[in-house]
Amino acid sequence: MSDPARRRLLGLLRGDASERVPATGDTGFADFIPLVPAARVVLLVAAVVGCIATLVSAASSGFPPTAALQFGVTAAFALFAVNPIAAAAAIAAAMCLSFPLDIERPMLLAVIVAVGFVSRIGSRTLLLAYGGFVVVAIAGIVWMDGSSIPAMSVLLYVVFAVIAGSLGLLMRAGATREQRLAVQLIAEERRSTDIVRDERARIAADLHDVIARDLVVIVMHARALDQLDRPALTQAQAEILSAAKSALSDIRVIVAAVDPVPLTSGVEAPALAEEIAQAHHLLDAPGRTLRVGGAIPELPKHIDGALGRILREAALNASKHGAPGETTLEVQSRDGEVRLELRNPIHPEGTDVPFALGGHGITRMREHAQMLGGDVETSCDHDVWTTSARLPL
Repeated sequence: MSDPARRRLLGLLRGDASERVPATGDTGFADFIPLVPAARVVLLVAAVVGCIATLVSAASSGFPPTAALQFGVTAAFALFAVNPIAAAAAIAAAMCLSFPLDIERPMLLAVIVAVGFVSRIGSRTLLLAYGGFVVVAIAGIVWMDGSSIPAMSVLLYVVFAVIAGSLGLLMRAGATREQRLAVQLIAEERRSTDIVRDERARIAADLHDVIARDLVVIVMHARALDQLDRPALTQAQAEILSAAKSALSDIRVIVAAVDPVPLTSGVEAPALAEEIAQAHHLLDAPGRTLRVGGAIPELPKHIDGALGRILREAALNASKHGAPGETTLEVQSRDGEVRLELRNPIHPEGTDVPFALGGHGITRMREHAQMLGGDVETSCDHDVWTTSARLPL
């Protein structure tokens, strides 16, 4: 859902974009809950029709003061569309003025009808204040008229006021629920957008993890093709073909993890042993060797896969930025954790290297380790670069 669509939805359900939408679990009673635009139009049209009818009726009787007061009360109902406090105050003032004009009983009916509007639109404070005024108005009529007003009439006034207030509260509850649903809809839309963005970032990171090494191999051998003799050329071509097949297989692994219908069956992420074999292909080059110290311990599958990813990045960095010499790899399991350490020589500072430093590899290694509660540290000492990973078992 686009931002303009969200604004239109909120505007439709709230009636006024400047009002606060109640949060989930909020009754909305602490705030004004304005009418939706359609209800405002109906209220304004009804008020205009009522004012015209009052004027027509007053014209035949010479516009008495009571007609002016009735006109003012009818017009005051229109204020509920924009300012419920002003509307309630205007109707209360008209009720007070009705006593000297001896039209307090007809005016009380308008006051009772306004109870519904106040309970639908107004805040808790306004509702309590206006409810108290209605009680005072009824008591004033009883006090002034005394025995001339039947007890049944007083009871009916109270019943009508309760009914009007209940209807207003029911409509208020419906409007509050619509507002809450609108907020939840927007929140769900934002969560869905965040999920899609996170999934895209994960896929992009996985592509970097599994494709970067194969592309480096292809680039390294392709750059040397014109400088090789026939046997070496054949070997380089074989390495390029192997790297291309590995890249294709890795892409299928990622697609199979996203697509509910996998492209191939039995495709799994490379484990640590396979990554060690790939590191040999990557680092066993003229002037370079890879030595693996000790036996590789048996590890849980998730730990084995994470170390495989970390080793892939570390070996890729060693191939790109390392200098000729021996690279050593050690994997040890002890004290409830497993440690992987890769040490490779690097060019002295200031020496040009064939690849620029990107910095993404170290970040990705740390992300893989931190997801399992571990960490990756890197250091450089006397032109030897050390990558050390630690994962709890």
